[in-house]
Amino acid sequence: MWPFTKKKKAIDSSRVLEAGLVKLRPLLEGHGFSDGASDSGIAHGEYATKCFRRGDIELGLIVRGTEIGCPNYSIGDCHVGHDNLLAELGAADAAQLVSLGFVSWGARNGGDQFDSLAADLRELILPVLVRSEDDFRNAIAQARKKLQAQRGF
Repeated sequence: MWPFTKKKKAIDSSRVLEAGLVKLRPLLEGHGFSDGASDSGIAHGEYATKCFRRGDIELGLIVRGTEIGCPNYSIGDCHVGHDNLLAELGAADAAQLVSLGFVSWGARNGGDQFDSLAADLRELILPVLVRSEDDFRNAIAQARKKLQAQRGF
């Protein structure tokens, strides 16, 4: 090893994600979601991804290093981030998982990021899906439309 290089301990994003999935999987499976694709690799840092599907509705998760990235909700090519969907549902102020920066997300209360996502799913997002899958689909579509308008599309 070169004298000026320090050996860095590898961060295993896959392990961080799997530990978080222990908290999320029962909740999602209990609402009809099943395991979808997963991936891991290195692109601008180490990452691991996982998606869950319920018909054509998909929830995508990413972990970069040790931090969860923005959860993504999609139907086909129409996809929105966690914050956009919660804003459309009128629940942004109640969100427990919040943006901490460009690609960094965390718990509003400083606690565990996966506990916060589970709380948002359980209390704010999944009740809409249970009440009406059409309302949930419309919320994703409307959130996407507003996001595109903000970006000038």
